[in-house]
Amino acid sequence: MSDTTAAATPPPEPDAAPVGAPPALPPVLGLSFTPTPVAGSGRPKSFAIIGKSKAGKTRLGGSSSEIRGMVAAGKKTLILENEAGTASIANEFPRAEQFAFTNHLGFMRAINELLTVKHDYGTIVLDTFDKFQEYAETYYLSLYPSDTRKAYGELKKWTLQIADALHKAPFFVIFLFHSTDNRDEKTGVVTTTFKLVGSAGDTIGQTFDLIAHLTVEDGPDGLPQRVLQLGPKTNHVSGNRWESVLPNKMVNATIPLIFDIIDGTIPAPEVPVSITQPTPAPITITTQK
Repeated sequence: MSDTTAAATPPPEPDAAPVGAPPALPPVLGLSFTPTPVAGSGRPKSFAIIGKSKAGKTRLGGSSSEIRGMVAAGKKTLILENEAGTASIANEFPRAEQFAFTNHLGFMRAINELLTVKHDYGTIVLDTFDKFQEYAETYYLSLYPSDTRKAYGELKKWTLQIADALHKAPFFVIFLFHSTDNRDEKTGVVTTTFKLVGSAGDTIGQTFDLIAHLTVEDGPDGLPQRVLQLGPKTNHVSGNRWESVLPNKMVNATIPLIFDIIDGTIPAPEVPVSITQPTPAPITITTQK
């Protein structure tokens, strides 16, 4: 071999990082994050209540203003409405406030403010979410008048994103929905579920901590009573993350009672299948204009 032949490229140093590799991290003494006890992470973030008109959805949502922890912390309930439903609970819940909307942009402005501005609301009730979706439908159809496919694609995206954003918010959210019966064209099976436009209803249920179906049924004495289906039921969209604690069904339920069971204020072994709550005494409500 000639003495003029170029020398071979020397191999890299043993501890040299490959080209393009991320820089080495400095040594860490202990974890760089702080875990929290599982016992403190069980409070609900979002409920979905499904029911027909006049089933008592607004009253059930309004009862959230009496949740023990919220009251103790000075947190209030705000009902964002679009059907004037709060008139039916005007004498029951003094800590609840309301504001009505008639269009999509007004509603979204309020949601953005609730998510970004400091306030003292511990619970937000959407009465009803399917009506707010109708506002969004009108908005996107006007935005894309010549492209219906695009409009409904954006509507589905909005529906799922707003539900997810509110579920992750620093306050508790109750989504009230009208119910609808969907028939499977292949099997003929009818399922009672969310009344939503498009296919968002097929997956939105994955967001919520609890999905309950509210109905009015005749009681043992022949008088009507409100029955809340909390656990799974054939042909109904329902279920929750506390099936080992919550009863499958509750009669004349309230949101504070559900929270008390989840928190352990009412010991789980003593919870019967059906729980009857007395009707609150009439009191004056303070509303936000």
